[in-house]
Amino acid sequence: MPTAVLTRKTHEYDDVYTFRFRQPEIRYRAGMYAHLQLGSFFSRDGMRELSIASAPHEDELAFVAHVDTGSGFKRRLNALQPGDPAKVYGIAGHIGLPKSGERPIQFIAGGVGMAPFRSLILTAALQGGYAMRLLQVQRGADFLYEDELAPLLDTYAPAAPEHFLEHVRNVARDQPEALFYLCGSHRLITAARRELAAAGIGRRNLRIEDFR
Repeated sequence: MPTAVLTRKTHEYDDVYTFRFRQPEIRYRAGMYAHLQLGSFFSRDGMRELSIASAPHEDELAFVAHVDTGSGFKRRLNALQPGDPAKVYGIAGHIGLPKSGERPIQFIAGGVGMAPFRSLILTAALQGGYAMRLLQVQRGADFLYEDELAPLLDTYAPAAPEHFLEHVRNVARDQPEALFYLCGSHRLITAARRELAAAGIGRRNLRIEDFR
């Protein structure tokens, strides 16, 4: 089981932090997730499945999370200091980039649902040939990774929660031929899927990472 060593923790907004680890020589593709183990393998609160926020070409392995959830794992994660180890294993994925950029991509993310999309957007920008739009819903004014990713996108649309479904209807209307990538809470995914289905977007045109 590879060992990752924390190099830095970055405060993003509210209780959201990005945790970056020295790359433990693991192989992964953009959009994948991993199991992060803190402490004993047999501990009930020692492991969580987290989307990988870094891109495969980056030197560090990154995860992003809310830390003030009351869970034992998040307390362990928040307590990590540079130099502390963690185990990484069980790497897999539900979503990935299409083999070509023949169809545009519409990302729809809620909060820390940006984690796999950061990986996908950075990788697509490096490879070239992809047309990408992002609809990002979040409370407050600090949108996760906005400054870094907005310049790489054809369209970047930040949205407050109360306007989210209106934005979903608009992107479905404006670009019905797109591949729609959804990531966020189960509630957000359910609402977005309902609006997309009403607009005629079929399941085969969806790529979903559901945070349950």
